[in-house]
Amino acid sequence: MTRTKQALIWAAGIIAFAVFGAFGLVPQDVARYGVIALPALAAVSIFTQRPCPPCGKIRA
Repeated sequence: MTRTKQALIWAAGIIAFAVFGAFGLVPQDVARYGVIALPALAAVSIFTQRPCPPCGKIRA
């Protein structure tokens, strides 16, 4: 999976989480810190992947 696809999936999850928090489906404290923590987790998971040397593709 490319970094772009991963970023779009993370973005959709973050937006959905924020919307759930806005409508009260997620407790307010969880929504407040989740919207801060999820982008950090996304950045770590997307940017810590290294391509394999022989082919240059990113391993899952």
